[in-house]
Amino acid sequence: MAGIVRDLLESPGVEIVDAVPWRLLLDLWPSRVAAFGDAAVAAVALGGSHSRHSGVATFDRAFVRELQKLNVRCVL
Repeated sequence: MAGIVRDLLESPGVEIVDAVPWRLLLDLWPSRVAAFGDAAVAAVALGGSHSRHSGVATFDRAFVRELQKLNVRCVL
């Protein structure tokens, strides 16, 4: 499993972000994004200098709807 994750993280276009914009996360959760983990993903996609290039890939249709309301690009 570690090899699969390593390969995914080394894929072109994948950016590792380890800084969470906590104030934004807490503004989003739980009123605009119900799940804390999803709010963290949304906050990273919305915040920071990289955000204009960010998008989120997910299979979670409910999360996609939340992201679309926030104008975050999504790939389902």
